[in-house]
Amino acid sequence: MAQAHCYPFFAVGGSPFEIGRQHGEACREQIHRFLEHSYQSIGEYKNQDRATLRARAESFVPSIRGFIPDAIAEMEGIAAGANVAFAEIVLLNVRTELTLGDAGLSDGCSSLGFLTSRTNNESTIIAQNQDVADWMKDVGVVLRVSPDDKPAFIMFTWAGVIGYPGFNEHGVAFVQNQLYTEGWRVGVSHYPLKRRILECRNLAEVLDIMHRTTFSSAGNYLMVDGENRLVDAEIAAPHGLGVIEATEDTLAHTNNIRSPELEPFDTFRSQLPDSEPRCARADQLVSSVDRASAADVMQMMSDHAGHPHSICRHNDGTAESIETVASYVMEPLQGRLNVSYGNPCENGYTTYTL
Repeated sequence: MAQAHCYPFFAVGGSPFEIGRQHGEACREQIHRFLEHSYQSIGEYKNQDRATLRARAESFVPSIRGFIPDAIAEMEGIAAGANVAFAEIVLLNVRTELTLGDAGLSDGCSSLGFLTSRTNNESTIIAQNQDVADWMKDVGVVLRVSPDDKPAFIMFTWAGVIGYPGFNEHGVAFVQNQLYTEGWRVGVSHYPLKRRILECRNLAEVLDIMHRTTFSSAGNYLMVDGENRLVDAEIAAPHGLGVIEATEDTLAHTNNIRSPELEPFDTFRSQLPDSEPRCARADQLVSSVDRASAADVMQMMSDHAGHPHSICRHNDGTAESIETVASYVMEPLQGRLNVSYGNPCENGYTTYTL
């Protein structure tokens, strides 16, 4: 499949502030565009002006500082490099929480994971289709980050956002799915958690952090590590954490809660009814091959069962439609991040290396 387009790639490194400054300078145009879209979409949806949104974003600073202190210096660096206010970079890093758990600004993603016993290349493989509004293709970037005193990592992210799906030098990798539960609360937001995952040495460390932390809203994390462990962690804030271990060396997840004890708190099923059929299809796909190659997984991410609300999701013609704006297939132990620009059925994957 011919490559039609690819996301921009930048390498940054150094101290937290210097990483941020380089990020902000490299992605200045995308950050400004992302801010304008965020002000419009969140502001109109919540009927709040820009000053109110910035003030609400700043209210998260103490919890972020307590959870991952270096993130503050990094966000200050991004603001300096992009020539925007610090509060505006914080806003980009708490976008989900600024909707107060409402599903009006929804994501609808599909994720697959494989341990080495189920792949043909001696690497774990983990993949996700990122399903959001089409305009977000304009603000996506790939960053390779080399901190002075923490693990190096590579991730697909939105310009200005400090943590998003990727993997680090220890083989810790994750992808994500949006979940919704009632009972939003003040706590740690998800983008800082995503960055913290990329600083961990294994999933035992990640799960310990998740168990000890109060999160402000719900979210799902499908994760692997260099010790060949694959788990799915459903943060159903404020109702608890569900951890699903891979029993057949594969896992799949979409946007419905799968932990039996947490299912009663799932409020997304009625708003995104295609999630359960997509999840059933994802389960079928991961069990369909004995040993999957990266190419096999790329083909799975192009699956159209249930089109247009399929794993490879297409615009359904409605004003609120979401679609696959990026697909990523990671081979952490081989150091490869494969990313498509838009629907993977229409665009080839570009390979980025750690």
